[in-house]
Amino acid sequence: NRELVDSIVSLSVRYGIITPYTSFLIDEDDILTQTGRAQAAEEFDADRRAFDGTTGSAAVDAADAFSSMEQAAAPAVPTMSPMPTSNVPGGVAMGGEGDVGGLVTSENPIQTVAGKTFILQQGVWTDTTFEPDTMETQEVVFLSDEYFALLTAQPSLSEFFALGDRVIVVYDNVAYEVVTE
Repeated sequence: NRELVDSIVSLSVRYGIITPYTSFLIDEDDILTQTGRAQAAEEFDADRRAFDGTTGSAAVDAADAFSSMEQAAAPAVPTMSPMPTSNVPGGVAMGGEGDVGGLVTSENPIQTVAGKTFILQQGVWTDTTFEPDTMETQEVVFLSDEYFALLTAQPSLSEFFALGDRVIVVYDNVAYEVVTE
């Protein structure tokens, strides 16, 4: 059902729900556009159809795969210890292999702030309720007088702006875009 597939993709993008069928969405540059969502829905539908075979070796293989997943008692134990992370969006953590100067930046591409879900794409934290096809943004230069005036007038925006120097957030039906000079 095409409508169901579209709904699943839309909800997974909006709320940052990652499943084996939607994990590829993080890598899509244009997943927030209508074209990107349509492409993701087509890929999701193709994956679903791959499991529709009810006969032959494909059905046996799929049944074996699902059976082994159902019998799993717990998730696989990681083979490496996790890197320490910050509990602050876009924050830094200390230590670990591969760090630079003792700092490791948080690279989680999905953050939830004050009930809103943001996806990091091309260096911009984008609110998943932002519709680039239909919404215009009001640009605000990071750390400018206008930036601080807006935060004084709308203190709740500070939680979202704390994500970084490039953020798009929809607040009170206005799409604010924090940009660097």
